[in-house]
Amino acid sequence: MHHGAMAVAKRISVTLDGPDQRVIEAFADPARPEHAALLSWASEHGLSVREDSDAALLRALVRAGAQALRVAALEQGYERLAASRNDDQAERRALRDRAVGRAESRYAE
Repeated sequence: MHHGAMAVAKRISVTLDGPDQRVIEAFADPARPEHAALLSWASEHGLSVREDSDAALLRALVRAGAQALRVAALEQGYERLAASRNDDQAERRALRDRAVGRAESRYAE
């Protein structure tokens, strides 16, 4: 993978098995809702998906899939952060409750 400021086009061979081909065919078929969804997504992201270009279709699918996975990763990160904050708040409450309990027991004596 190339990571840098200047992206270089790279041609790679990908072997697609039957399930892969069926998934892609759903996005390539203009009569399918998957096709319309991909065209809409591509348009929103400045990509062109020509009807006769398998390469353009695959590029759009790769980018859409990568974006979906990034969103999922961010959501998981936010969930972990929220859980951590909840744990921190619970720990602070427990410390406060113990301190209040000790103070109350001192004053009760």
